[in-house]
Amino acid sequence: MTDTPPTPAVTDPAPGPRVYRAGDILCRLEDLDDPGSKGPFNVVLHDEETEVFLVRKDGKAHGYVNVCPHRFLPLNWKDNAFLTFDKTKILCVVHAAIFRLEDGACLTTHCFEGLTPVTLAVENGDIRLTGVVEPPIEG
Repeated sequence: MTDTPPTPAVTDPAPGPRVYRAGDILCRLEDLDDPGSKGPFNVVLHDEETEVFLVRKDGKAHGYVNVCPHRFLPLNWKDNAFLTFDKTKILCVVHAAIFRLEDGACLTTHCFEGLTPVTLAVENGDIRLTGVVEPPIEG
């Protein structure tokens, strides 16, 4: 008989952030303040992983890719923080570009391009990712 220590059990690595795909429910509409924002969500769109975030205004949810079209960096500085202080516009914290909640159009004079919309479906109060990325909004 040998005195070899037992082999430790193999464990799965700690789970990372969830990755959502087309058809997945991101959250409930009631989880979003009106106006408000939520995210980022890690998603796969057109076979590439990226981040998206949600905003709500006047009862409608809108989704956008979480990339400033001018600096190519995430818009937010912490989770669920995508809006201006008064919650009337989307803010890029890197260079203070401001975007309209309803369509992602840039409202700042130094903008040439708006945010890239992501289509959503709201069904029975669930916000579902459809997986379609629309062309960026012209600023």
